[in-house]
Amino acid sequence: LFEPVSRYNSVMKSVVFYPRAVAEKLTPTGREVIVSIHDRTQGPAALQSGWKDVLRLSFHDTDVAKEDYDLFNEAQAREVIDFIERHTDVERIVVHCNMGVSRSAAVAMFIADQQERTLFQQGRSFFHPDRPAQYNRLVYSTLNRTLWGSAPSAFEVLPEGP
Repeated sequence: LFEPVSRYNSVMKSVVFYPRAVAEKLTPTGREVIVSIHDRTQGPAALQSGWKDVLRLSFHDTDVAKEDYDLFNEAQAREVIDFIERHTDVERIVVHCNMGVSRSAAVAMFIADQQERTLFQQGRSFFHPDRPAQYNRLVYSTLNRTLWGSAPSAFEVLPEGP
């Protein structure tokens, strides 16, 4: 027998990640939420008004400790987890960081995994066939460790998509 996999509803739900410049130009409908990532040298993004909710996080794009760098931490991971748990009903979650590649990819991958959402990078499938997946492994593993109490190795190779 076939049983639907999704435990949220039958509407296709997605998470998409963008560079900051694109995210700042998006016009929300009031039904989407956004996770906005910057570091202290950039300041928060100038997002358009109309988002259902906004989570702003500040940390550097590194997965090793460096002097004067703010690492992603468990308190921020808990903020992400609480945010997405409050918004399981939204059709689309948007995540952005400066370049739209590493930090936002890690957060978006985690959200897609936890909420069985379709994952896109600027409207394309994340696992684009012409290049390897890039994501911040510290962010991804910290999110998993905070949620589950343990996580795969921060340098685990994820399987390639279709």
